[in-house]
Amino acid sequence: MYFSVDKIFRLCMFSSMEVVPVKFRSRIIGISGVAGSGKDTFFNLLQSYLNARDIGCIKVSLADCLKEDLKDFCVSNYNIDPTNCKRSDKNLLRPLMVFHGTTMRGLSNGRHWINKVDSLIKDKTHKNSIKVITDIRFNQYKRDEVNWLKNEIGGVLVHLRQYSEFKNLETGKTQKDFLHPANIYEEINDPQIRENADYKLDWKKVSDTVALTPHIRKFVKWMENKD
Repeated sequence: MYFSVDKIFRLCMFSSMEVVPVKFRSRIIGISGVAGSGKDTFFNLLQSYLNARDIGCIKVSLADCLKEDLKDFCVSNYNIDPTNCKRSDKNLLRPLMVFHGTTMRGLSNGRHWINKVDSLIKDKTHKNSIKVITDIRFNQYKRDEVNWLKNEIGGVLVHLRQYSEFKNLETGKTQKDFLHPANIYEEINDPQIRENADYKLDWKKVSDTVALTPHIRKFVKWMENKD
């Protein structure tokens, strides 16, 4: 059965818990970082943490629209559903998704995918819920994703960097090896996005993501402190 992004979003909203008003810097959060840096992990941990405090938290993804555009083609030709596949399959499809995504962006000065989800962000249903856009990736055009998030819909921008630790054999000191950009677009855009981020988080790659919960608590405290 096929559901549009709008349908999926509304199903999530109507099935979400009752929420209570909360005073945050913004009710809209955009998450950025290179592929594999933990954007979905950040959302899942944040949603669990806020739900435990009776605060609704809803995910919105620009890439969901792109995946739905390519779904029929990918299933027919590769037997891979981009809307529901493991990371290894997603990596196989990444060049195709990047090509389609950037082509549509170029034809619209960066607005194509923004325009598809803008109405969902501005939807008044469950207005007390926190809406999290899990894939802010571009700052190439004047009215691109960063401008849309911060200036048009009043959101805050979070940038993630994930690292692994290793011991330098020469110095004996522990050093951090940060995850590298997956493609040239990330290599160009990610530093610009980090520069514009309101909140920057470097976190360690771990096997049990529950260990990252303290980072979420610290972020929520920052969100509650408007000063």
